[in-house]
Amino acid sequence: TRQYTQSLAVLGRTLPLVGQIKSRDGRHQGLLAASIIYNQVGEYGLGRRYAEQVLADQASGRSRCIAGNLRLEALQHLGKVPDDASYVAAIQRCQAVSEPVAVGFARSYLARKWYAQGKVAEAAGLLEDHLHEVEATEYRYLVSEFHSLIAQYRMASGDSLAARRHARAVIARNLDDVHSLAPVRAFKVLYEIGEREPPLIVPYYREFGQRLDHKNNRLVWGAMTALDSIAAQ
Repeated sequence: TRQYTQSLAVLGRTLPLVGQIKSRDGRHQGLLAASIIYNQVGEYGLGRRYAEQVLADQASGRSRCIAGNLRLEALQHLGKVPDDASYVAAIQRCQAVSEPVAVGFARSYLARKWYAQGKVAEAAGLLEDHLHEVEATEYRYLVSEFHSLIAQYRMASGDSLAARRHARAVIARNLDDVHSLAPVRAFKVLYEIGEREPPLIVPYYREFGQRLDHKNNRLVWGAMTALDSIAAQ
């Protein structure tokens, strides 16, 4: 669930009891749930803390995979970006326990790092090279993340046609979760294309119109900007 207020309330009641759980796997499940939720709400210091507690407690392969990813995500947002070897190790750790979704997330973190360092082509290439593996998982959230990041990176490198193709792939999946950044990135790419080449986004005017009453204000703003570009041509 993404009802974070309720989830945080549950964590407040249950986290003090985690240390009483005799089963190591049971403890780790509770700590990983806490780390996931805290990362999702932007409390990355807490997300890192609970991920590292799992890593320090002789975690199983799967738990180490997930905790390692959560720690990487938290560190990245805290501005304490690890070296490339840490990302590669996370990818290999998750590959070893056959967790393709976790592998995909680890690659997306590395791509974000490279993009922030100005390695735009490398970031886009990494995601494109492994897009088929992510699509095979059929996990819409991650698939949309990959497409939206590729769209952003290809737009930054001046390839508006590739950017449009990947942005459209996000919209086609209709992932309008108010907490997901993927549709926000996709709409941003499309309205940026519209500012330069309005005819390229005309085929998507219906999708823009459908988002004008969305709960996510950033999607509404992006849709309005794109429609203005179409109307002005």
